Amino acid sequence: MRHIALSLVSVLALTAPAFASGTPATPPAAPAAAPAAPAPAGTTATANPGISPDIGKLVDVATIPALQNIVVAGTQLRYIGDEHGLKAYFVSNAGQAQILYITPDGQASLVGAMFSGDGTPVSVMQLARLRQTGFDPVPYLNNNVNPSPVAAATGATAGTTPPVTAGATAAPAVAAPTMSAGEQLLAETKTASWIAFGESAGREVTVFMDPNCDHCHNLFKALQPYVAANKIYLRVIPVVVIGENSRTDNINILSAADPQAVWTAKINGQPVPVPNPVNPQAEVSVARNTTLFTRWQLPVAPYTVYRTNAGEVKVVSGTPTDFNAFLTDLGITP
Repeated sequence: MRHIALSLVSVLALTAPAFASGTPATPPAAPAAAPAAPAPAGTTATANPGISPDIGKLVDVATIPALQNIVVAGTQLRYIGDEHGLKAYFVSNAGQAQILYITPDGQASLVGAMFSGDGTPVSVMQLARLRQTGFDPVPYLNNNVNPSPVAAATGATAGTTPPVTAGATAAPAVAAPTMSAGEQLLAETKTASWIAFGESAGREVTVFMDPNCDHCHNLFKALQPYVAANKIYLRVIPVVVIGENSRTDNINILSAADPQAVWTAKINGQPVPVPNPVNPQAEVSVARNTTLFTRWQLPVAPYTVYRTNAGEVKVVSGTPTDFNAFLTDLGITP
């Protein structure tokens, strides 16, 4: 399983499957509006008894020596936690944002994502904690295409490439305009959490699947002979389409010691066991995957993204209408 980077949104129920194949992907629409105005200084949007009351509070930039000559005027800091000796702040200005970490002496700052030694994405958990206060950081992170809140001193600009995460390949959150929509979508799937089946030497096929979707079950089973023959390297990205049961199942599957075995058992009609303990990172992974699915407005699950034998990226919405033609497109003899 690959861990992932920095945005969380609520999951949505989508429409029932329609069937098509070989169609181009449509790039996600630009954000409809800038983030809502922040809460007054020293407050959080909503109190949450499960987290520290300090989380989400606005902090006066003047109280942090390391930031005096760095942040842009008008920048706001929200405290999001103190892990591994570094105080963390969500730093926002004019709809843009970054995460800043302050050293224990208060004299220096770091920009970026924090990971613990076991690969836990600490920054992701801090953002999830901030979101529990009622303040949503996602619109700020999705809008990071203009000069960042810390650009004044360095001349740097906030990029659109998410941080490198444990075991994952860095890929742009929004690919360069010269890329096709299919290339953009394929690149963004590399930032998701997926369950891998087969050998990486096979032709890579990426499929967004809901564990309770019958059409997903059918496609997964149809692909298995080619996975077993090392002709297809299948990346299943678990998403929530059908409802809360799917969310719970996905979290439990990604928490399992052997996600591949539990996913396969689920597809074959067995219930998903509740692991002990449930991995708290799994909930973040499921939310991130479903965010990717909904932001691209993918119409159904399963939704397949693959590179043809000729090098073109294509997508299949629903189950391929001609499975043999789909295999041929991959360069695989049916």
